[in-house]
Amino acid sequence: MATIRKRGRYHQAQIRIKGYPQKSGSFDTLEQARTWAAETEAAMRAGRYIDRKEAESTLLSDALDRYKDYVQQNSRQPRREINRCEFLKQYAITKYSLAAVRPTHVREFVAERENEGCSGNTIRLDLALLSRLFNIARIEWGLAVTNPITGARRPKIKARDRRLSSEEQNYLMSAAGSINNNLQFVILWALETAMRRSEIAGLRWSDIDIQSRVAHLEKTKNGESRDVPLSSTAMSVLAALQREKSDLVFCMSANAITLSYRRAMDAARRRYAADCDNGLTVSDPGFLHDLTFHDLRHEATSRLFEIGLSVAEVRTITGHKSLATLSRYTHLRAVDIVEKLG
Repeated sequence: MATIRKRGRYHQAQIRIKGYPQKSGSFDTLEQARTWAAETEAAMRAGRYIDRKEAESTLLSDALDRYKDYVQQNSRQPRREINRCEFLKQYAITKYSLAAVRPTHVREFVAERENEGCSGNTIRLDLALLSRLFNIARIEWGLAVTNPITGARRPKIKARDRRLSSEEQNYLMSAAGSINNNLQFVILWALETAMRRSEIAGLRWSDIDIQSRVAHLEKTKNGESRDVPLSSTAMSVLAALQREKSDLVFCMSANAITLSYRRAMDAARRRYAADCDNGLTVSDPGFLHDLTFHDLRHEATSRLFEIGLSVAEVRTITGHKSLATLSRYTHLRAVDIVEKLG
């Protein structure tokens, strides 16, 4: 039985049951103390009792800091998640304890991000991180929490259908050559292999079987290794590259690729604008607009379908886990399909 004592203006209840540490709580009224004691004792005797104290005292912002340490130790590429953790700490949802966060708070967070003009994909990445945190808090840290993200609405993602035209590619490749010779090879490689930026940056000569024309990727985004068949154009890229002392094929970090690509895009747009002013081409407001480096993977995937590869064959090359995900990257040109219809 619980012991209840009057301490000042509060009623303190203490519970001692074999197999559990002593539990106590202070309440405004005797009735509240008795109710808590009876429910807690019943849960302990039935083996259903879960101590929520740590979850109730741990703010989500503090849990994000702990999660950063977890990511640092367990992720191959922790920087993005660590930066996202730090960014999320500014929002009101992180001021609640882990035990107090509800789906309503998640919905409020989503609405706040949407009002800021964030894309659906960015918000889904935010929610994915928070969902992982709650799961890890429950499974790895042993906290008595449920995952509130599972009960909240996730924004819809509008599939990107940005394709790279041949004229855009010409301007981009020309500009890339003036920025960094290796960047030209990186862009052409991305268009031929559909490899991700991180996969290209980490590619080593020892990963490539020249005779079999296959590049082996041991570490990929989805955690599975894969072999990428190399086209004749991809092989010509390898032949043109100067092998450095490093085993890395392109000798550019993922961040260096991004920065150089952005500079090349700016240079290509300036060259295009100058050509338009001189009457050498017709101005198009959308020319080289909203074209990310990852869109090159999208373009490469679409081109693989356009040359007649099956879904299974494309999936082997790109490494997409699900057909639904693969379909988001596949936007075939109608004019190319007409010829097949006869």
